[in-house]
Amino acid sequence: MKYLKHYWKSTETGDYLTTVNTIHKSHPEAEFAGLDVQIWSHDADGIDVCMAQVPDSTPIVDVTIGSKKAIQELTETQYNTVKTPLDASSVLNDEAMTAEMDGDTSTATTKRNEATTKYNEAKTALLAL
Repeated sequence: MKYLKHYWKSTETGDYLTTVNTIHKSHPEAEFAGLDVQIWSHDADGIDVCMAQVPDSTPIVDVTIGSKKAIQELTETQYNTVKTPLDASSVLNDEAMTAEMDGDTSTATTKRNEATTKYNEAKTALLAL
């Protein structure tokens, strides 16, 4: 399995959308056979960015547009620095919801705070790529 970070592509121009968000966008599936997008987020400028997995047989060529890497091959470690805390955040939010439904607001608050910390850890890791 290979990993990559990518921006969306304009369905109108075919350009990578590294400076603007639009509804006319698609994943670069034509360029990356077997693209399996796992993470949807935003870069430091609020522009949509994704992280995905592709089969080992799919070639990845880094593409830089201006100061941004529109396509960036990632190591498994780089990928997991975002995915692992993001998954933990999701689990903690689920636990917070369960605690709240059970009337345990103290645990719910603690779990939500822990979820926020994990989310922020994932966001920081994403921005560092």
